[in-house]
Amino acid sequence: MRAQAVLALACSCSCTRAFVGPPPPPPPFDSSVGPLYGGRIFDGFFNGASSTATSGSSSGRVQLGDLKVSPMGVGTWAWGNQFLWGYSPQKSDAALQETFDHVLNAGINWFDSADSYGTGRLEGRSEVLLGQFLKEHDYKRGGGKVRSSDDVYVATKIAPYPFRLGKESIKNAMKESSRRLDRGRAGVDIGQLHWAPPFGWQEKAYWAGLAEMKKEGSIKAIGLSNYGPKKLRQAAETFRKEHGVCLASNQVQFSLVSTLPVQSGLVEIAASEGVRLIAYSPLGLGVLTGRYSMEKQRLPEGPRRILFKELLPALAPVLATMDEIASERTRKNQGARGQRVTHSQIALNWCRSKGAVPIVGLKKIDQAKEATAALEWKLSSAETAALDAAVASMPRGTGQTVQNIFQTD
Repeated sequence: MRAQAVLALACSCSCTRAFVGPPPPPPPFDSSVGPLYGGRIFDGFFNGASSTATSGSSSGRVQLGDLKVSPMGVGTWAWGNQFLWGYSPQKSDAALQETFDHVLNAGINWFDSADSYGTGRLEGRSEVLLGQFLKEHDYKRGGGKVRSSDDVYVATKIAPYPFRLGKESIKNAMKESSRRLDRGRAGVDIGQLHWAPPFGWQEKAYWAGLAEMKKEGSIKAIGLSNYGPKKLRQAAETFRKEHGVCLASNQVQFSLVSTLPVQSGLVEIAASEGVRLIAYSPLGLGVLTGRYSMEKQRLPEGPRRILFKELLPALAPVLATMDEIASERTRKNQGARGQRVTHSQIALNWCRSKGAVPIVGLKKIDQAKEATAALEWKLSSAETAALDAAVASMPRGTGQTVQNIFQTD
């Protein structure tokens, strides 16, 4: 546990409720459905395809506030992070641009960043790279799925540092992010608060700043991050009743090794408020990719090595279930255009089966190809249930990562 601590929608602008009536109640418990049932209530709310479908497409779009986004985004935490991800401008930038080009050509149309992404002097580096890559991409390629930089949405999270006082502080921080993006217009499309400030310090001022930016048109949608069910409902109601705008999204740690959003009721609360859940770390920092093994001593370097030594033994039933799904789908040619189905794809599609939009961190072209292939198919309800049961079978207190220290109730 000490090692883990180290690492630790459709909403109209008239602000009427996005959906009529409360969310439908979950069905009576049935072991064939799975003990972690919760996310499929999103399917009807957000006009997404049913999680029982077995085919999909990255060109499809889901609702995020007033925007239509691809059912998976790309996270850029690693773009500038030297400590955890080994970023180097000389060694990394060319691979990152190749990765960026591939996902755009595959139909992914949004990226998630933050003003704090980047280590030391490289703080804000991911926004700089995004702006650079947006300008240099050849939009004539990719079959017209993303035709210009205006078709690409950038979501940025602003950190509520204690020195940021009043609503103007978050507006000024967003302007700085736009300056780094250098898109020739207001560069941030989805403006997000990175976490809820401790003790509510300046929180309502930050919310007011985000609401004003939405009304002014300097951002297209409002998002939060690391908000639990209680705080999310409070925030959604405040935006709606006091500011006349709608909260579009809430970004939380959500994966097969972080199932708290299901267990806490966050999935249901978000759906009832018309707030799209965005799943960050959907691959559990890489532990769900199938690339690492205690038996074969295949472990990453750095801080993740310590964490994976704790997680991998407990995850045996989950990884075994993923093995079975991958083998069976590959044997039946039920992946993307006949490609091999992988653990990473299963982990991403599990998040989608819960109604969330995963943002996957990508640094290399092979990772990008594997991730975008996940959008060509979906888990069946039986496969989702099998994964849920595997998670539930782990001994209590094992196989789950510690939540982000900024996660609220």
